[in-house]
Amino acid sequence: MNQFPDDELSDVKPTQKTTTAQTATAAATKTKQVVEEDLDEPQPKAAAAGGHAGKGNPPAAADEDDLDVDFGDEKLATRPNMLNRCRPDKGKAVRFALLPFIKPKSALNHFVELPGKKLTVRCLTPPNSTEAGYCCAKLGKDGELHVAALVLRYLNADLKTGGYEKGATIEWEVQYVDLTRSNYRAVSHLIDEMVEDNPNVNVYDIDIVMKHDPDRAFGYQFQRISQKARWKQNPQLVEEVKLAAEKFTKDDGKILKGRLGKKMNLQEWKALLAGVSAGAEEARLDDVEDL
Repeated sequence: MNQFPDDELSDVKPTQKTTTAQTATAAATKTKQVVEEDLDEPQPKAAAAGGHAGKGNPPAAADEDDLDVDFGDEKLATRPNMLNRCRPDKGKAVRFALLPFIKPKSALNHFVELPGKKLTVRCLTPPNSTEAGYCCAKLGKDGELHVAALVLRYLNADLKTGGYEKGATIEWEVQYVDLTRSNYRAVSHLIDEMVEDNPNVNVYDIDIVMKHDPDRAFGYQFQRISQKARWKQNPQLVEEVKLAAEKFTKDDGKILKGRLGKKMNLQEWKALLAGVSAGAEEARLDDVEDL
């Protein structure tokens, strides 16, 4: 991993060369529907029916006096125009395609628990360093590598298989995936067989399905479901995705970098860990009072 003095972040490429980042007019992340032909690779088991595509018509204007909501409304719970994380619910699958408009970003980080909150914080250990930074020494563990990559998530792909029926419309959103070192390696190898026939192919050409690993309490499995990314097959959709992604590619991916954790200097780390110690001491006192 390369060291960047200004931000200790590395641009990483899951495989071979990436497509040059393209600029476009700023636009908020949005959901679109575009008719596509079936591109999925044959699966061992027949895929269930595709996503629940809408009709593509804009919703009617809401009554300004109708303020009722129900708990569990996913649209309300999701912050609009924000970069949401792409990951499956337990027992389900998500389908996505890596977007070529910006290189993925990587960093070492720590997960720190404080009284009443949890933080993901960037590690102070420089990339490829043999000496542990202050945070690693105090926490007693090394920072973990994470890779944040911009993706197009297919919102209405089948929740079990990630498949689509032939001719189904696409509902989508620009999101990001958080890949561990093993996840990054797994995604990189999804095109190994394809490269044998076409050395110019890369991971941005395919669609990927992500599921929970049934053999582990935590972790994901990745599978190539199509050799041709569905979103790339329609020129109109390609332009719309470029527009939606532009917000997250500007300033060298500032928003994407933010998903790798809060950046702190040495003094801020010391203050943070002092708070952790104070919280632990307070917890011990509470235990005594309970006796």
